[in-house]
Amino acid sequence: QLAAEAEGSLPSWQRRTPRGIDITAPPPGNAVWLGVEPVRAKHRRYPLETLTLTLDRSTFPGPLRSDNPVELIVPGVALHILGQMRPIHAEDPQLEAQPFVSADEQGNRVIDLAGYRDGDRIGAFGAERAMEHRLRGSRGQTTTQLDTGDTVRRVDPERGNDVVLTIDHRLQARIQALMSHDDRVGLMRIQPWIDTPHLPVGTPLHGSAAVIDIQTREVLAAVSVPGITLDQLTNDRASIFGNFTDEPFTFRPTAYAREPGSTIKPLILAAAITDGEFGLDETIDCSQGYLYENRPDTFQDWIYRQYGGLTFGVLDGATAIKVSSNTFFGMLGQRLKPRRVHAWLEAFGAGRRLGVEVDERGGFLFDAQDRNAAGLANLACIGQGQITMTPLQVLAAHAALATGEFVPPTFVRGTMRESYDLGLTDAAMTAAQRGMWKSANEDRAGDITSGTTYQLNLGEGLGSEPYFNAPGVTVYAKSGSAQSTPTYEKHDADGDGYAEPVTRDTPIARAGAHGWAVALVQPDGESQPTIGVVVCVEHGWSGGKSAAPLVNQIIHACQAEGYLPLPGEARTAEAAR
Repeated sequence: QLAAEAEGSLPSWQRRTPRGIDITAPPPGNAVWLGVEPVRAKHRRYPLETLTLTLDRSTFPGPLRSDNPVELIVPGVALHILGQMRPIHAEDPQLEAQPFVSADEQGNRVIDLAGYRDGDRIGAFGAERAMEHRLRGSRGQTTTQLDTGDTVRRVDPERGNDVVLTIDHRLQARIQALMSHDDRVGLMRIQPWIDTPHLPVGTPLHGSAAVIDIQTREVLAAVSVPGITLDQLTNDRASIFGNFTDEPFTFRPTAYAREPGSTIKPLILAAAITDGEFGLDETIDCSQGYLYENRPDTFQDWIYRQYGGLTFGVLDGATAIKVSSNTFFGMLGQRLKPRRVHAWLEAFGAGRRLGVEVDERGGFLFDAQDRNAAGLANLACIGQGQITMTPLQVLAAHAALATGEFVPPTFVRGTMRESYDLGLTDAAMTAAQRGMWKSANEDRAGDITSGTTYQLNLGEGLGSEPYFNAPGVTVYAKSGSAQSTPTYEKHDADGDGYAEPVTRDTPIARAGAHGWAVALVQPDGESQPTIGVVVCVEHGWSGGKSAAPLVNQIIHACQAEGYLPLPGEARTAEAAR
């Protein structure tokens, strides 16, 4: 373009000739570009793959807080989502399914100009693979007369279609920086206030986060830790594909389903109220501290287990969310019965894929016809047992709780998605949101404990402070701690590309519960939440202590990038769009 512009700006007597430019004439300022020739790139380029940004630490938890910002280089920005290209080979199923040359039923040669040849490039993972059908164009076709040498173009080549992602690369990079293992950040390391018996202070943690626009359900950012970089893909693929312990290639927000823990409880309350199984002004006596009369050690409230038989007493629905009573929601499961628990959780997106445009696994939901369905349903009502969800599924469910409509999230702008009304009553949604508000904003207020996402206890002699400190917004939040199996140190001992089976002698790399936190964020002056955030910290033990501080910083990041306003401001035009 620059060369053409330069040539077009020259006087007619100074234009290109077979012998070049008349250099005796004084050249214009842009004539230097006449020496530039376009070159077709053999590989797709990712100019924003590495970004440098400044991270404000003034709102971090006390021991990590600093008035001095830190500058971080962030590699691999959104690379899990973008994906990469790879060459296609003759034995590849995609080439076999759509070859360039094939034969019809009569054996006649058939050419598919959009088909693949050995050596063509194709999407390897991420949106490059999922959107291959839109990104790929087709070849042109020419005919050459062998006797005359005349060539006639019969079909023009067609370029592929553009795919515009919903990801904001600066917000994505900012969250990747917040979740980095850099010692100057520290939010994805075991801190002294995370009182896990399994991992020492300073241990790097893995996990994921996602941010969506609640109105459009567009995914604004989705981060997987550990991440991957172009340098690794180019020069050290073994660090990605040979690391069976940390699994950096897995895109955790959509492909790593875990038990969601207590994040599920607001959904169950809304379901029970809508079905008429629990009244708005009703209460449940949870003073026993456990669900089953003859099995006090199998289904307990966390406060009963940790504090020697202490119980919550009589609870209404919103307060049960605030203090996160297992007994309360186990009793709601008994009222709803397995079939309705299953139907509601499935309606909220559990047990099936969302259909997003990146690598995805759908999670699992118990069978309502199982002979043990009653017990499985009760466990599912506290996010344990035979229910697993990806972080994006959990966030999609809470976005539906905010609007009453389930809309699958998307990574591609302009994607048409099938949505449906959940049939939740306004009173049910209000009660669930009220419980999440109390969880994030209410101290004891006459209850036995403050909200589980209200106050971070920093440890002996360090006091406590609110989890959420962003001005100009109201946060509705719920944390969860989900029991989990350990992560084992897995290796490919025989070099066949697969990890050796786990045995009783396999070393444990990490252990302990997974920590969850999900939040709906409502700017001052808005009638409902506009941004949803979810964080899952693997083996982070407590969702409040490991995941909620990250949710708070992601809310600040959304403000820094204009998706949430600071006091007195409106969302930026780009963010509003």
